[in-house]
Amino acid sequence: MDVLRAEAIRESYLLSGVLEGAERFSVFAVGPSAEQRDGYRRRKAASDADAREVRRLHDAGVYTGDLH
Repeated sequence: MDVLRAEAIRESYLLSGVLEGAERFSVFAVGPSAEQRDGYRRRKAASDADAREVRRLHDAGVYTGDLH
């Protein structure tokens, strides 16, 4: 993760931690069952929440080129 000030990278960090019971974002967005696999609203809500969080980080001056 890079922290930018005055259009330049001023700090750089690698954040890491264990997420118990985590699942891939794509699996979460699609849903746990076959009935929800076509659920546009679930995918849209998950993507919108993700986008809001990335925007919040950018607004705070935190940027990364790798969101994996």
